[in-house]
Amino acid sequence: MTNTETMTTEVVVVGSGPGGAAVARKLSAAGRRVLILEWGDDNPPEPGLFPNPTRYFGGLRLMKHSIMKTSSAPVMKMVRGLTTGGSTMMYAGVCEEAPPEKFAAHGIDLDDEIRAIKKDIVIRPLADEQLGEKARMLAQSARQLGLPWKNCDRFFLDPAKFRQGSLFMGDRTGARWDARRWVLDAVGHGATLLNGTRCEKVLIEQNRAIGVQAVDRNKGALRIQADTVVLAAGGIGSPQILRNSGLAEAGQSLCNDPYLIAFGYVGKDRRLSGRGESNRQAGVLLDGGVTLADATVPGMVYMQMLKEQGIRGRMFAGRQALSLLVEIADDSDGSLDAEGGICKHLTARDLEKLEYGKRVARDILQHAGARDIWFSRIAAVHPAGTCRIGEIVDADLKTRFDNVYVADASVLPESLAVPPVLTILALGGRLAGHLLRTGQG
Repeated sequence: MTNTETMTTEVVVVGSGPGGAAVARKLSAAGRRVLILEWGDDNPPEPGLFPNPTRYFGGLRLMKHSIMKTSSAPVMKMVRGLTTGGSTMMYAGVCEEAPPEKFAAHGIDLDDEIRAIKKDIVIRPLADEQLGEKARMLAQSARQLGLPWKNCDRFFLDPAKFRQGSLFMGDRTGARWDARRWVLDAVGHGATLLNGTRCEKVLIEQNRAIGVQAVDRNKGALRIQADTVVLAAGGIGSPQILRNSGLAEAGQSLCNDPYLIAFGYVGKDRRLSGRGESNRQAGVLLDGGVTLADATVPGMVYMQMLKEQGIRGRMFAGRQALSLLVEIADDSDGSLDAEGGICKHLTARDLEKLEYGKRVARDILQHAGARDIWFSRIAAVHPAGTCRIGEIVDADLKTRFDNVYVADASVLPESLAVPPVLTILALGGRLAGHLLRTGQG
């Protein structure tokens, strides 16, 4: 019989992405005993010219759980971070506020939390003169066409250290803020971080949480007794844990922000430098939930996209390529299957948005002097809405189980059409404040 190790804490936070980091930091600073479980390892941002992004996907051990594909046509590849700090360890650092009306309908106001975050983290856009060469060309073209193209706000730790090309798949400069910083703050306040530990389910007695059941990387069993459980394992992880805990309706909805990349090539009369650039430096959110922004595609990914679309003769032309992200707010009609796989097709409205975005992207590229325009396959990002507010959790992010809460992208009521990190931080901070006020944290 396998021995089970037992641990005791006041609050167990499952997941260390932005939601879990915000909850753990605020509660531990208030003197609460907090235990953070993270399935992946702890991977500090790696210095050097060639960082290894696979470690943010959980390495070879967890790769199949972090690089996923939808099971329905069109097949969309989607990635998620499995590491301390979650997907913020490999994001571009873009900071956008969600439309407040998406939460006002549920009685939720995040303004105070967002103001507090902006006092804690340096958030500001790049200046025009800081934009990379290609981003400047695309911004100029879009603005000349009358689009309200704006430089995107970014999460900074030290803006003075910013260098083009440094904020994607591992920041090599120390310029970018990530959620791991707040996890370390929580540890500094006395919280315990357990890496390589996967939560299997919440332990429920008489409709009330008494802790969680987990396993470590060596498949050792852990029983963690806690007064309060906060799930922050993301849009895929949290609904799976809730299902294992007896809440079968979790994971019956899902949105995942489908996107594609538009490519076009400028002529040899305008030789580009080919210097690396940061992703999503400037862009626009159009009516209906269609986002366009400059896109940076690593060389190997560019070559793979060419191969997938059967594009010949452009393998070594990436230096002359301008690329645009086209991303949409999709309908929440997807779901997770029994094994946690993603079932997601594109609705007629989703397809209309993508076609509209492609037309606008083509106009911008052509106006910038690009030709031979083509589009990548559709992929996805930001899995969300699997434990939606108003369905699986209430306005306080509480499930139907007492003392079980959720604080991650899974609670989003619908696709936000913008990167969700700021919103998730605000929801996590708001939940921590609620737990402190009610004596549950």
